[in-house]
Amino acid sequence: MALKLITGDTFKAEFDGVMAELKRNYLADRRAMHVVLVPDKFSLTMEKEVLESLNLEGSANVQVLSFLRFAGRAMKNSVKNCLTPQGVVMLLQKVINDVGDRLTVYKNASKTPSFANEMYASLTSLRNSGVTVQALRDALPRIKSQVLAEKTQDMAIILEAYLAELQSGYVDSTTRLEKFAGFIPSMPNVERTYFYVTDIYKFTAPEYDVLEALAKSSPGVTVGLPLGYGENKRLFPFGVKARIVSMCKNAGILLKEGRASACIKPQFQKIVDNLYSYRGVLQTSAGGAIEISYADDNFSECEEAASKIAELINFSDYRYKDIAVVIPDEGYFGPVKSAFERFGIPHFVDESTVFTGLLPIKYLLSVLSYSSTRLTDDALEIVKNPLFTEGEDLTFDDVDAFENFILPFGADRMVFLKEFSGDEAAEKVRQTFLEKMPKFKKADTAENFTEKIEKFLSDDKFFQKVSSFAAEAKDAKIQKSFSQTESRLCSVFEEIKRTIGKSFMDFDDYLRVLTSTLESVKISLTPLYLDSVFVGTSQKSRFEGVKTMFVLGATASGMPEGVGNTAIISADDETLLSEAGIELSPTKMQQALSNMFYLAELIVRPTEKLIVSYPKTVLGAAMQPSTLIDQLLSLFSDLKVSEPRFGTIFERTEMSDEEKAREFGLKFGSRKNAYYHVLGEAKEAAVIKEHKKPYEVAFSLLTDEEKAAVNRYFDKTDEPKITDGYELFFKDFSKGGYVTSVSQLEKYFACPLQNYFAYGLRLQKRVTDVIENSLTGSFIHEVLEKYFTLFAEGKLDKKTVKEDEIRKIVSEISDEVSGEKDFLAFTMPGKHKTGFTRLKGDCVKICIALTETIKNSSYNPYKLEAAFWNGSTDRQGNKLKNVYKPLTFTADGRTVSLRGKIDRIDVFENNFYVIDYKSYGKDISFQDVFFGTAIQLVAYMTAIEKEENKTPTGVFYLPVTVGYKAQSQAEEKRFHANGFFDCSYEKAAEMENSLRNLKVGQKISGKFLKNSFTAKTVKDNSETAGEIVRALNEKTGLDEDCELKITGSGAVKGSVLSSMGDYVTKLVERAISEIGGGYVEAKPTQKACDFCDYKDICQKTDLTYRKHPKVGAENFAAAVEEENE
Repeated sequence: MALKLITGDTFKAEFDGVMAELKRNYLADRRAMHVVLVPDKFSLTMEKEVLESLNLEGSANVQVLSFLRFAGRAMKNSVKNCLTPQGVVMLLQKVINDVGDRLTVYKNASKTPSFANEMYASLTSLRNSGVTVQALRDALPRIKSQVLAEKTQDMAIILEAYLAELQSGYVDSTTRLEKFAGFIPSMPNVERTYFYVTDIYKFTAPEYDVLEALAKSSPGVTVGLPLGYGENKRLFPFGVKARIVSMCKNAGILLKEGRASACIKPQFQKIVDNLYSYRGVLQTSAGGAIEISYADDNFSECEEAASKIAELINFSDYRYKDIAVVIPDEGYFGPVKSAFERFGIPHFVDESTVFTGLLPIKYLLSVLSYSSTRLTDDALEIVKNPLFTEGEDLTFDDVDAFENFILPFGADRMVFLKEFSGDEAAEKVRQTFLEKMPKFKKADTAENFTEKIEKFLSDDKFFQKVSSFAAEAKDAKIQKSFSQTESRLCSVFEEIKRTIGKSFMDFDDYLRVLTSTLESVKISLTPLYLDSVFVGTSQKSRFEGVKTMFVLGATASGMPEGVGNTAIISADDETLLSEAGIELSPTKMQQALSNMFYLAELIVRPTEKLIVSYPKTVLGAAMQPSTLIDQLLSLFSDLKVSEPRFGTIFERTEMSDEEKAREFGLKFGSRKNAYYHVLGEAKEAAVIKEHKKPYEVAFSLLTDEEKAAVNRYFDKTDEPKITDGYELFFKDFSKGGYVTSVSQLEKYFACPLQNYFAYGLRLQKRVTDVIENSLTGSFIHEVLEKYFTLFAEGKLDKKTVKEDEIRKIVSEISDEVSGEKDFLAFTMPGKHKTGFTRLKGDCVKICIALTETIKNSSYNPYKLEAAFWNGSTDRQGNKLKNVYKPLTFTADGRTVSLRGKIDRIDVFENNFYVIDYKSYGKDISFQDVFFGTAIQLVAYMTAIEKEENKTPTGVFYLPVTVGYKAQSQAEEKRFHANGFFDCSYEKAAEMENSLRNLKVGQKISGKFLKNSFTAKTVKDNSETAGEIVRALNEKTGLDEDCELKITGSGAVKGSVLSSMGDYVTKLVERAISEIGGGYVEAKPTQKACDFCDYKDICQKTDLTYRKHPKVGAENFAAAVEEENE
């Protein structure tokens, strides 16, 4: 019985010592067996290293395994139902489902798919630390925190139930090793097998038991352990050595010790002895073996690394495999890949893909989730997955139609049961969707659920589709990941049936089991090239045979790897548990020290050079350099942090033109990267013009197509070039000719470029499941049209209609309108249906209030939804009512019609005014009309005036909303019209009949108009600004001459309304000519940008907003005259 402990101050040193022992034993007895135990994640890569150390290509009597794999292989005929890591999570999730109602703190959290994985890690820590269920319960009275005590009680419940399940015939990783320790004495050939352990920083309690059993039963066990005796010895696992020494003493095992060393650079040895010691150390020279630099961001950091790698390959005796890149986390994979691909650097990224992140598994889980929830979000995830349309008579346009159809409904599970009338493409997707979806019982056995899923996958030809996608994929990662989908998924299904197949459970519980299991599956890839740069993370990857190592992302948050709180046990929890007698291993402090060790051990692996860098920003967030940077600077006197290599080329006066040219050559690196830079920097034309020569050289490397792309940037102005604006902006593709609208013209006056996005490119807002104000407003408009048409047609009399009658009529109209296709969102099953009752109530309130305004007026509704149109049908072929000829304008030999609709026209005798409903408050000013941002009312007024031969007396925006109002805003003012009206007493009194009984000194507030009216006595010989009216004297009852004072904006003389119409006509004509000429310059008003739908694609930051001079009633005529000149 013997155990030899070989220590070294690095993994490399102890590995070499262990391999030397293996070589001696191998040569001494070639018939003996040799088993090398290593970390599970490195077993494949270390097998190659072990064989190379023996100068063997392969050997039947040398095996490299992890503890678990060795146990599984040795006991394969002795222990049944050995669970895979996925099977463990599966079983634990079943246990959690079973005991969920008994939990306190974790009762709700236990229903999340990731909970089982997190709980398994915590339970494993407890078991590997030797903590039992009884120990947890005994500690409860000593735990000072009530919440932690409840959490501990929950963990005890789950652990007890889980161990009970294991007792029924299952073996997990911990119990496998426990059983293996007892099995070892009877293991075949153990007396002829030598065992070696290397590259392990710490052992679990069951692993110590295995080591003891091996040492007692085999001819020899050799354990390598990294132990350093420098100033930073606290980083090394001396506790592990003490445990081994104690184990050997107690078990009567002969312990031998040896010390090994590895030949490394003296600079790296200094790191091994002192890094993270935080003690004053005599500085020495880095001797060029270490470099430190920073970059502006992580993308430029990766590009500088790629440039240096290209330089090593092209100008030094290097191969790609001599170089390794260490990154802090998987967030760096993208920037590294991007830079390396542009430089043409073959590379292997050592990353594991989470199974649930793969497209096929997302599809499957979405199908199962929909089967449980019937929610729209799950349905959309399904139909938008390419596997849904594969092999079906469906296009992505059909899927888009389906999404756009259902999104406005915010629909729930019932929406798909009803035909999608009016949209053939959406209906086709709906039918295919329903045909595909499997149906599950609410509760069944896990085996039956699994077989139902397997049948769905078979019927859907799931695996054939996945294979097809894998074959067509250009990305090697996708190819390899997809190719493993069938085998991994089938093995999970088999383990479910074998492990919990007979368990009866709800489908939701089964789905949690399956999801948790699939989340635990990781897919790893192998290198595609023998000669490639290896890219990996500090603890998940193994770096060997490296000449130069790049350490990227050395920030405070990334290196060394942080130790955060888990969802189950935090650092504070550990402290309180320790005080209560529950010792976990490793603790958060021990993990932090081990992370420092792993980083220190990692950066001394290169044989020639270490290059460390950090970004100042990542995705715009400021970063601080890692403590590693300060530690290295404190060890070496000549080590400095270098500036970005290429960021200051232009400013380096000490460099000759030849030296700068060489630097630019390294910066560009390849034709593909040269194109990337020249194209990107073409936007900054001044940079290229000032430093012309390097870019000319880079430009000469490009293909003709790439050169053309760069030239387009140089030739490009900020605005697009349009040859025929009439064809682009005004073409009527349904009926021919040229048409425009008030909305288009107002958008043009707000910003010509905005008009280009909306009516040139015809960009549309994305459909969402949010009811837009515009849809609610359109519904109210539709109800108001139908309601006031009853007055226009004489079916209702404003003098006799009662409130109860209004309520009944408007409610019926609302129900009728809700059945129209555009408003199905309000009545289809979904979250918006509940809001329809409130909307109906709003319509009733609005109609009652507006009926009161027409009762107080001589004017009556005349025409509703009046259309200014050529012909009697719209673009969809629907018959139009109340049609007026549109205004037409001729410019540049083209005739353009101004089409549109106005909500309401009211008339009295030969007078009329126009009303446009607004679902929000909107004012109109002389300035708005003068500069074209509010011409709708005046333009339509002009068209009506021409055709009806009636006199316009007003143009109004009428708010129709019943939203919140402050108390200071009286309810009766809610529906006041905003606009311009003829201020003559005669005209005003017909709009507001209450003015007919105006008395001297009396102030009357309008019910329709937002203005107030007062009759003030005219003093002798005084000049009046207002109109003279006859008002009653309250004392004598005799008529008296008074001046009519009107408070509030909008009151104008009748002639001004006509002049407005003439001006707007000329303004529209000018705008049509400018738009037709292709004018699309970004010249917005301030408000135009504030509410622009195209901010994200415009991205203009140096705009000078148009500032309009003030134009009011007093200077409108003068401004018009000046403008016409």
